[in-house]
Amino acid sequence: MQSSSTSKLENIPEPLRAAIRSSNQWKHERSKELATTSCWSFFFPPNNHNDVAFSAWLGQDEAYVLQSEFGGDVFVPLQSKH
Repeated sequence: MQSSSTSKLENIPEPLRAAIRSSNQWKHERSKELATTSCWSFFFPPNNHNDVAFSAWLGQDEAYVLQSEFGGDVFVPLQSKH
């Protein structure tokens, strides 16, 4: 997992920035007074023939708002029975 400077959060547009700030991951990292965050990551493929993936940890309520604005299905994985 990559880490980014927490100061870079200001470069992320709203409402995505608010959704990241509301995540448990962000709150945990701030409670530890870390200067970096793993709340967002870019995954680059080993070649330039594939797309890059972006991933972010978001607070759940804010994520539903973003999902509503952007569209798409909500995927909730099934609970393991183990």
